[in-house]
Amino acid sequence: MRIIKNFLSFILSFLLMILVIVLIYVFNISSFASKEKMIKNVGEVDFPLELQKVRNSGKVSEGSKITNTINDLYNLAGEFDVKSEDIDKIINSKIAKKIIGIPLGNMTDYIINDKKNNFFSSEDIYNIINEEIDDVLKESNIDVSEGQKEKFLSRIKLELPDLVESIPSTEDILKGKNKNIIDISHFVFGDLFKIIVIIISFVLIILLILTERKKCTEYIGFSLLFASLLSVGVSFFIPGIIMELVNGADVSLLINPFVSLLSRNIINWSIVVLFLSIIILLLSKDINRLDS
Repeated sequence: MRIIKNFLSFILSFLLMILVIVLIYVFNISSFASKEKMIKNVGEVDFPLELQKVRNSGKVSEGSKITNTINDLYNLAGEFDVKSEDIDKIINSKIAKKIIGIPLGNMTDYIINDKKNNFFSSEDIYNIINEEIDDVLKESNIDVSEGQKEKFLSRIKLELPDLVESIPSTEDILKGKNKNIIDISHFVFGDLFKIIVIIISFVLIILLILTERKKCTEYIGFSLLFASLLSVGVSFFIPGIIMELVNGADVSLLINPFVSLLSRNIINWSIVVLFLSIIILLLSKDINRLDS
């Protein structure tokens, strides 16, 4: 009888561990992919550094539309006697990150959270640049004449359609993939799935309490402990998983820094769960000591 009870407790705690891992990933990815959070994430990225990595790797010559467009921007700046260091400042400015963050946030929020946002056109981008270019130049300590600025804006307006076209759309991301992937994504990261997993987790905890009254905290603590450790381990495979998901899409510039940020978020929450598991296991020892 005791063997059966131990086996049942092991199965319940194992399932609880799996569900905790699922919750860590689902909540983190869902939050990370929201438009608001993605715009904030863009603000943390050092784009000149990432650009330099991509350009040095030779991906520009391989035909990446995004990096080729950025390369054209550097060449365009040279025509106006603007140094590449000044372009780096502009690319890393708030306005540039806003221009990158909004369409990227629109895309991720739809793919993960099924939230459709307004399309960000080249005209929208030009209006932002036109309105805020003086602040950007001041912030970057770049001194240009009014004539140079107007000429630069004219060329930017001409080049913007190519830049917008180089940003991968949802269709580009899912190119060659089964359309059901996006439907599965919407379900897995949706509120209904989260509620179902939370309810099942509580049911498992109740069953553990009923099955193992004296050792239930120990089983729950170890479930959380292994869930946190496995979550950290799996986070190191996230780059490969995401690159496989977006295989063929032109996101070489954008993918690496954001994958690192996502992994860091997951690791942080896993550490929180780890500390919670340690507290529960310490309480379990005290409870067992009192019972004995």
